[in-house]
Amino acid sequence: MLLAGIAGRARGRPVFTLLAVAIAAALASCFPVVFGGKSFVSPSNGARCLYASFPTLPGSAPEKVENPKMSDVGAMMWAHLPYSVLEHRAIFRDGELPLRNRANSCGVPLLGQGQSMLGDPLHWIPICAGGAAWAWDVKFVLAKILFAFGIGLLVRAAVGRLGVAVLLAASSAFIGFFAYRFTHAAFFSLCYAPWILLAWVEIARAPAWRAAVRWAALLLAANWIELNSGTAKEASMLIAGLNFAGCAALLLAREAWPVRARKLALTAYALLAFLLLSAPCWLVFLDALSRAWTTYNVPRAYQIQPALFIGLFDDLFYRQTMPREIHANPSANFLVLSGVLWALVRVRSLAANRTFLALALAALPVGALVFGVIPPALLVRLPFVGQITHVDNTFSCVLIVLLFPLAGFGLQACRERMAAPGWRGDWAMTLLLLGVLAAAFFGSTQVEARTANSLLRETGALSKSPFFIGYATALFLAVMLLPDLTRRLLQRSPGALISTLLVAFGLSAIHFRHAMYDATTFDDYVMNPKERADFWVASPAVESVKSRLSDPARVAGFGEVLSPGFNAVLGLEAIAGPDALLSPYLRELIEAARLPVIWEWRVFFRKETTGMLLPFYDALNVRYYLGTPGAGPPAVPGLQAVGTGDLDLYESPTVWPRAFFTSALGHYRTADEFTRMIWEADRRPLAAVQEGAAFVGNLPADLTVRTVVAATGYRLTGNTTTFTLDAPSAGVAVLAETFEEGNFRVTLNGTSVPYFRVNHTFCGVAIPQAGRFIVRFEYWPRRLTLALWLAAAGGVLLATAAAWLRHPRPAAATGTIPAKPEVRACLTTNP
Repeated sequence: MLLAGIAGRARGRPVFTLLAVAIAAALASCFPVVFGGKSFVSPSNGARCLYASFPTLPGSAPEKVENPKMSDVGAMMWAHLPYSVLEHRAIFRDGELPLRNRANSCGVPLLGQGQSMLGDPLHWIPICAGGAAWAWDVKFVLAKILFAFGIGLLVRAAVGRLGVAVLLAASSAFIGFFAYRFTHAAFFSLCYAPWILLAWVEIARAPAWRAAVRWAALLLAANWIELNSGTAKEASMLIAGLNFAGCAALLLAREAWPVRARKLALTAYALLAFLLLSAPCWLVFLDALSRAWTTYNVPRAYQIQPALFIGLFDDLFYRQTMPREIHANPSANFLVLSGVLWALVRVRSLAANRTFLALALAALPVGALVFGVIPPALLVRLPFVGQITHVDNTFSCVLIVLLFPLAGFGLQACRERMAAPGWRGDWAMTLLLLGVLAAAFFGSTQVEARTANSLLRETGALSKSPFFIGYATALFLAVMLLPDLTRRLLQRSPGALISTLLVAFGLSAIHFRHAMYDATTFDDYVMNPKERADFWVASPAVESVKSRLSDPARVAGFGEVLSPGFNAVLGLEAIAGPDALLSPYLRELIEAARLPVIWEWRVFFRKETTGMLLPFYDALNVRYYLGTPGAGPPAVPGLQAVGTGDLDLYESPTVWPRAFFTSALGHYRTADEFTRMIWEADRRPLAAVQEGAAFVGNLPADLTVRTVVAATGYRLTGNTTTFTLDAPSAGVAVLAETFEEGNFRVTLNGTSVPYFRVNHTFCGVAIPQAGRFIVRFEYWPRRLTLALWLAAAGGVLLATAAAWLRHPRPAAATGTIPAKPEVRACLTTNP
């Protein structure tokens, strides 16, 4: 009776029930973070920040460091978390839009990276908190609640059954994706994505177009939040893939074409409004992308071998093909696999449901992309897709969302058929399909081919870990036995208590590995978040640097000290950073100077090579260097040891100032030639322009007789750099911040003036005569004004639609009631 009463209340309040289940599942899956003081953004999750060893921040207690198994934990600690700190400073300290990140790579776009998350309402929690770890943890947990809630609503809307929606909502908080993207912006991209498809399915189900208006509003909002979720690849492909699937569901809906046409017009209006409103996000990003250097400049497409398809439902199968079982790709879980297999067995009857048919058809091309059916030679020719590179994990995100409602159809078909005579035949076919997937996996990973006559590459048999053998056995047994055990339980067969325990055990076997734990005997296979850190406990060495920075300058760390990107949290500037879009001129200069680079973006400072490379570091305005302390600061050629404590501190006495005046302007043809000019110069600042670069003026080209005057009176904000020059003659003002064509507004004593590229990667302004000049650079992306006008047009579209919908309709005014029942119902509910 108690269970029946609970079930009755749940059916009476389905939305509340799904929300409660989502909250409970998310809290359970994140138990150490919610209740144990652990954190998604703990440096001990595996990302060095300040110190080269762990604990990597001052004030942090020693603890066992998590092995992330190549899950990209650095992206959050070195990019996204620092972005939230920069956004807080820009908004609350400087009163500006956070458009530029001056802390990384001598200045890079911030809004233009397409990863700022500024339009995500949840992101304002860490922004307002200044990037605090607790605020990021709140955002992660709320995002997972939104994911589970969205999956539940989506499955209920598509399948029409609350029970299967509750089951999959709870299950969705325990999927392999959350280990693959343990602490990464793609976490949010996936979590927001189900709401796009939910809006489309509800629009398709609506009795008339007016009843679909609120779902069109959700469609606009869901796309907006997805675009601002913090990724470019995952978010854009989720937007494209799920809108395509949703549109297919609407086109295939069983209703008259005039009704569908009106709904399509409504969704087109909503999507047009979305495109206009979001122009400041995508237009500025596309412009920055068109002129940037990225690690994706060379088109390539990584995909997954079809024989590994079972890994889509548990990532540990993928990981058996990787050294040390490191993460390879995201996954759902085996409950989703069970539902998908039952859907395949009942596909002929399920195809009569147009929503199922649309989602299945939409999933096929996505699966073909992920699993190599579509050849990479074709993919690399496609605009934008060719630069994604990680086709496998990017489109797996789309596939994971589509698989949940498809699994819902399969699980519901299994439930409805349990009393039918042919149920055991369906069960046998499901097990046969499971056997095919298992055979494909084990057959491809345990054979060793004769390479002389084989078309296969010689890889040899891949060994499986003991944990995997036991875990995979439990998964297969769960998928094999859960349907029959559930059937016995629902039919109240003898042994109900044993069946209940076995069902609980089977569901636990499927889900336990995708939860978070404090410590286990199988830590290498689960997520173990570490202690929440305070990012603002003062480091004596960092405070010493700040106290010495009377004029702006950049800082570097030797070896693993001071990871580029995290320097922004500490209020320091660097010549490298993990940002996706970098200046091609800075990159070309770094390569020409032969500066050591690792991971394709990080300039790696070594004490033994600093003396040789110091002229280039000086030209890039690197003044202070931090190193791991020893018995005493060892000598570094060209640097002066100025202190030791938690870190050794060095200073370059020959560093070039951030801005300076020079009376001569050299010329060069290539980046290599410019680096020779720096190498052969007298270590004083100089200015030179590349042949073909725009410059108005006629200055001496002989650099041996140049006059150099350092700037004074600096005033810096996130978007602006202002300084004063006392020029003894006509010449050039050089600002050692990255040049971007058309993205700066420059004034000289309040008068707008042009600027040009100087010293290959920096900004220059012509000084017309002797005198005192106040030079001001303001960063304003060249497409931002147009984008804001487009956003205003989107606002007008929304206001017009809202006013029109509130206006009394002629049919209602004259008392004429349309004959169609769905329209009559709409008029009744939408006066």
